[in-house]
Amino acid sequence: RAAPPFAELLQSNKRASPAERGTATHLFMQHCDFARLKKDGVDRETERLVEDQFLPHRAADILDRGQLEAFAESDLFSLLLNAKSVYREQHFDRFIPYARLTRNEALAARLEDYTLYVQGSIDLIVEDKAGQLWLFDYKTDRLGSRDEGELRAKLLRDHADQLAIYADATEDLLGRRPDHVCIYSLPLGRLIELAGDL
Repeated sequence: RAAPPFAELLQSNKRASPAERGTATHLFMQHCDFARLKKDGVDRETERLVEDQFLPHRAADILDRGQLEAFAESDLFSLLLNAKSVYREQHFDRFIPYARLTRNEALAARLEDYTLYVQGSIDLIVEDKAGQLWLFDYKTDRLGSRDEGELRAKLLRDHADQLAIYADATEDLLGRRPDHVCIYSLPLGRLIELAGDL
């Protein structure tokens, strides 16, 4: 299993940028074994991922261990350990109407006949024991406020269009729309449900 091509970007002789830390975190979340993480902890699971060449040494060095330990104690982690099905890094491509990308009704009407080709990757889709479908997008950037209302407003402002596309893509991939659409903030160690506002 070869290291990802962007591993070369993680130069050991410079301070890690937020983007590099985010890339390293996403790699860990993509490849970690949840049962082993629960049993052995973050450090041992990181070592295993390096040994098995899922995680470059440089990426392992710049992981925020505190954030990953908080993840291992989170509601999301409990959901994952008890899930019926887990789908990670689900790639998709689809055409979407340009009109979906604006809240300006007059502009949407003018764009009605145009579409945009979109490719992407959904971080995580989980089917829980009750059959509910959960869509998650990981965010590694600092969000500032911990107030629920302010957080939801900011996340919707910044990511509503992206998450709506992901929800449509989930329907294409699995034959139904997600019941829950959430952002999991690694700095906050918590998930924020946004489905009702998309």
